[in-house]
Amino acid sequence: MPDRIVHVIDDVITFARLEAGHVTYTIGPVSAREVLRVADAVVAPLAIDHNIRIEVHACPEDLVVSADGDKLKQILVNLMANAIKFTGANGAVTLRCHGDAESVWFEVQDTGPGIDADRLRDI
Repeated sequence: MPDRIVHVIDDVITFARLEAGHVTYTIGPVSAREVLRVADAVVAPLAIDHNIRIEVHACPEDLVVSADGDKLKQILVNLMANAIKFTGANGAVTLRCHGDAESVWFEVQDTGPGIDADRLRDI
């Protein structure tokens, strides 16, 4: 539980910095496979607490993305935690990535009810 509180506080600070325009990025090569591994490890306890199955589809071992690794991990953790929050017990959250010569895509999918159509524009 204390780790989650630290992450929530860190997220609040990050959002405040974003709004103030004071966020710095450290861009470099990041292993897509490692990003998935870390995101899975961070949210696994939450998934267990909610009786949610996490499915991680492995990326090719050599798939590398140019990004700020810490922020990319934080984004995926936030998306997965949100998916867990809105997926009912015995549901599943799936994390996968794929790429080509120019781009890498990360996907978070869940078996929850989805977002109301009238809220999509706000999001």
